[in-house]
Amino acid sequence: MPESPPSSSRPRFKKVERVSTRRLLRDAAFELFAVQGYLRTTVDDIARYGGVSRATFYLHYSGKSQIVHEFYEGEWMPRVQALYGDLNKVLAAPYTPQDLRSWIDGAVRFHEERGRWLPFLEEAGLVDPEIRQVRMELMRRCAEAVPILTHPREGFDAEAARFRFEILMIQLHRFAVYWVSGHWNLTRDQILGVLTDVWAQGLAVHPPQRPVVEPKSRLQ
Repeated sequence: MPESPPSSSRPRFKKVERVSTRRLLRDAAFELFAVQGYLRTTVDDIARYGGVSRATFYLHYSGKSQIVHEFYEGEWMPRVQALYGDLNKVLAAPYTPQDLRSWIDGAVRFHEERGRWLPFLEEAGLVDPEIRQVRMELMRRCAEAVPILTHPREGFDAEAARFRFEILMIQLHRFAVYWVSGHWNLTRDQILGVLTDVWAQGLAVHPPQRPVVEPKSRLQ
């Protein structure tokens, strides 16, 4: 059953000592984004729900996109970069499917813990050009965090490898959006097994070549 929009007459967020107005507005915005979506939420909604005036909102933020932008830059990007930095450590040494599965388990858990935010972050990236650019920058930084896959070297198609990695990263994020909403009737163990198979295939820099079978001569 969908959540009901928060009551604007009884704001959850009150001004208390040691809590900055900027953080209060960020929390109010994220609560509204989670319940009614990024596109439907206005600056007036955020200010009202935060218990401040519209003028006060604009003293702290230029608009709702700045709230999401600062969240990406200050919190989401560093954590996601660290997550993919851990993947680089896994791939830099001889690794087993279980090692890869353990990393995927951590990546899925990271998204599960932030599941309430995923739908509106996805929506913001689709409808807001500024947030879309931030997401593109996130992809670039994550690729830099996995140099074993993306840095050029002799006999290595770095562009193809980077493309392969970014497709996997996008796929993982899109999976998480659906997974946290309960889209699949699968166990966590099942989804980890499938994702491990997909990533094991996708991370191969040089896919295994099928043996060439020479056609039989018609004279035989």
